[in-house]
Amino acid sequence: NTRLQVEHPVTEMITNQDLVEWQLRIAAGEELPILDQGMIPCYGHAMEARIYAENPLKDFLPATGNVWHHRPPAEPNVGGVDVRVDTCIETGKDITMYYDPMISKLIVHGDNREDCREKLISALEEYQIAGVPSNIPFLIECAKHDVFSKPGAMNTGFLDEYGSDIKLRGKDELGSLEQAICALAVSLKIENRIHNANTASSASSRVPWSNSSGSWRIGGKIGRHERLLEPLHEGDSDGAKHQIKCISNHDGSFDMVLHSEEHPDVKRIITMNGKLDSECNLEVLIDGVRKESFTAIINENTKNGTITVSAWSSVSGRSETNVSFEMTFIHPLPIASDNRASSSSLSSMGSIGSFTMEAPMPGKVIRVNGKEGDDVMENEAVVVMEAMKMEHTVVAPISGKLEEINCAVGDIVNDGDILAILKVAKEEEKTGSNSKEMGSS
Repeated sequence: NTRLQVEHPVTEMITNQDLVEWQLRIAAGEELPILDQGMIPCYGHAMEARIYAENPLKDFLPATGNVWHHRPPAEPNVGGVDVRVDTCIETGKDITMYYDPMISKLIVHGDNREDCREKLISALEEYQIAGVPSNIPFLIECAKHDVFSKPGAMNTGFLDEYGSDIKLRGKDELGSLEQAICALAVSLKIENRIHNANTASSASSRVPWSNSSGSWRIGGKIGRHERLLEPLHEGDSDGAKHQIKCISNHDGSFDMVLHSEEHPDVKRIITMNGKLDSECNLEVLIDGVRKESFTAIINENTKNGTITVSAWSSVSGRSETNVSFEMTFIHPLPIASDNRASSSSLSSMGSIGSFTMEAPMPGKVIRVNGKEGDDVMENEAVVVMEAMKMEHTVVAPISGKLEEINCAVGDIVNDGDILAILKVAKEEEKTGSNSKEMGSS
């Protein structure tokens, strides 16, 4: 059997053999390079993690989109002694609905299982990808679990038994410091305070009227500039309560006024200073005493008027922040006035009406249950889509009547396209007025 399994790099790492070369030689009519199994010793331990474009917080729903940053922990597709990455994804490429959502295979090798596990965790924490959600945070938590560290303790029922131990945080659950770091990156970006990574800072960059010096103004504290940054929060239309006030100081720092995660009614002030260079290196000084370093990738979406910061800590395990975190804001500058985002329009993942049913991702419509005018019950399947080798069912969020059906079998739809509109009986409008989100499974 000359087929190769997805896990074949694990075998290659512990045997130092190139199985793909063997396969090609066999296809060319040659014999196997090694005929005696005893001539293939095994060295150490290897593990493979499959990196997927999927959202663990949404039942691992596959995702599509543009990968606007991809930096694996090792040079891809060249092999490697301890860390190897096999992938076809590069920065700027799209994850489409036509193929499996796997981004890459990450393979590590160690002297023993524990050494290998530690290298796997480090490599996952160093893996940088932005533009689409990934299962990397989930894989990290699995690899850190006590059961995973014990030889022979793992089995296919791991998630059934220990899944509740895997704690993941979404964008809406970032700590105050992580929010302040993202707000600092946005402030430096929109004030054009980006240093050239290849040029040492000069005296001219420290004069008051230089962009690099910050928002110097006449009038001391009275003349300080204030900017409100409004994060986008899923399922919450009250974006004002999450706003971050950025108050500029004469030394280029900012007083970040935000709500405490422990006590939402209490405001916390964190003084942030820092330098962002053209290579996306962000050096941060927190409250004038603590320094931390990050890779900070900033993406401005001119289509919907948002700005997203994706950050990775440069000192794994020694920072008060997560190893990686991401935050999206309504863009504070009028870069896309025609398609301006708002917390109410984007907070529920694109829902534009209380009872619209939308495509959860790009895909092909393979079944439409019913026609316009039909009555449907809450959670009844209305449209079934196919994407990435999986079926996705769009269900009615509440009982009612199908007022419009905007798709047909065979249609190719995009993420967020309105598939159907549900009209609700008057007696149900009162009880269902808060049901805004489309249901899918």
